[in-house]
Amino acid sequence: MKQYKPIPARKELLVRLMGGNLTMLISVLLTIINIVIAVTMSKTQFLYSLSMPYYAVTWGKAIDNNFAAGGWPINGRYTYIGIAIAAVILAVYVLMVLMSRRHPGWSIAMMVLFCLDMVFLFFVGIFLLENPASIVFEVCIHFWIIFILSRQIWAAVNLRRLDAIEDMERRMEAEKKEQAAKASDNEAGM
Repeated sequence: MKQYKPIPARKELLVRLMGGNLTMLISVLLTIINIVIAVTMSKTQFLYSLSMPYYAVTWGKAIDNNFAAGGWPINGRYTYIGIAIAAVILAVYVLMVLMSRRHPGWSIAMMVLFCLDMVFLFFVGIFLLENPASIVFEVCIHFWIIFILSRQIWAAVNLRRLDAIEDMERRMEAEKKEQAAKASDNEAGM
């Protein structure tokens, strides 16, 4: 007979599930802040953000300014196209966070999309940036978020298992009560 590992308490699983969701929401929020910073020509950037939406906006801004050296003061059509692309990507992340509470498949999809974001970051860092070492810390943060998302997926799957076990126990208890009621009716009828 196969022995299963005990399932952690529901509270611990919910904390892990909410931890992954909160991590992604913070990452989305910091990405929005980074996009606002990029559009307003500031030189700072938060590292705890998504790279695809950020680079969509910054590349649009670079195209609008003909990749000129120095600052890029113009926000034109391509900047706004980049903002639209970023908004769609960020909306998909928020949708996945909201839906991951109901089904673990959304958590898996969120992690896959985040892994694509990390592959994109590698591509940008290796092939397009002058100094690829500048993304090392950001890659480390991406790995940490992937770890958190994997724990979220594990928690979501175990929550579903726990729900199934509790449902099965309730049905077995109801069947026992029903059998006891039938047995008492049979004894009363004799």
